[in-house]
Amino acid sequence: MAPFLLTLLVGSVEITRYVYLRQVLDVAASGLGDLVTMETRLSESTIADLLAATKRAAAPLDLAHGRVLLTSLHDPDGNGSQIAWQRSSGSMTEVESAVRTGADAPPLQGGLALAPGDNVIVVELIAPFDPTFPGLFMDQGRLRAQSIFVPRRGKLVSIDPD
Repeated sequence: MAPFLLTLLVGSVEITRYVYLRQVLDVAASGLGDLVTMETRLSESTIADLLAATKRAAAPLDLAHGRVLLTSLHDPDGNGSQIAWQRSSGSMTEVESAVRTGADAPPLQGGLALAPGDNVIVVELIAPFDPTFPGLFMDQGRLRAQSIFVPRRGKLVSIDPD
């Protein structure tokens, strides 16, 4: 009976920690998207400040060893989505964005497709996940969150130089 209860306890701790860290990542992605889309114009320094704030907001996850991707996606003429600009931070550079462009690009998360003239901001956060008890219930891996926002005060398809 004791081994069963110990397994149940350890598994509960591990699953609870995974769900908590997943929620932290989702909230950080939503927060970054919300802050970016409040702006009427963006500069390189503003984006750098927002990316740094997101790393702090995602604690206890280590986004310095993960990746933060911020993408402005638009469809200027009805011929398919295009990346207007993309900025990233973090050392996990081997991870690519899930955003695809062109007339044959798959829809975004939730089946969202851009209409001509539309602009959206896509936030992707990828963080390393190290389980408390590696190999017992879960293996090391990555947590990924994505949020999509429509700019509130006009299109954000360019970045002003500092």
